[in-house]
Amino acid sequence: MEISVYASDVKDLDEELDRKFNIKQEYGDLIFRKDGRLHPQADYLALGGYFVEPESYLGIIQDLQQQILWLQEEQRAQEYYIKELQGKDEKIKELIEIIEEQVNAQETTDK
Repeated sequence: MEISVYASDVKDLDEELDRKFNIKQEYGDLIFRKDGRLHPQADYLALGGYFVEPESYLGIIQDLQQQILWLQEEQRAQEYYIKELQGKDEKIKELIEIIEEQVNAQETTDK
């Protein structure tokens, strides 16, 4: 981001800074996802957006958004895996109960 300030512009400095820090005004709507968050760099470029320097504040925020999305995907995968394990745990408990009942029935008939 380049900001040029001349002595005559000092009175409008606040407005100039507001314009430069307004991401939507600077990059347009394309950089935002439907949920209002920024697109990660790769997604933004795939949509036809401009390259954003990774070291810039916006680039860092895009990188953080990518990490958040990756973590959300990992969380969903872990939740699915846990549900699968819980389902298997319930089946194992049912099988143990059936086996215990059969063992108890066998012990009763053996006496």
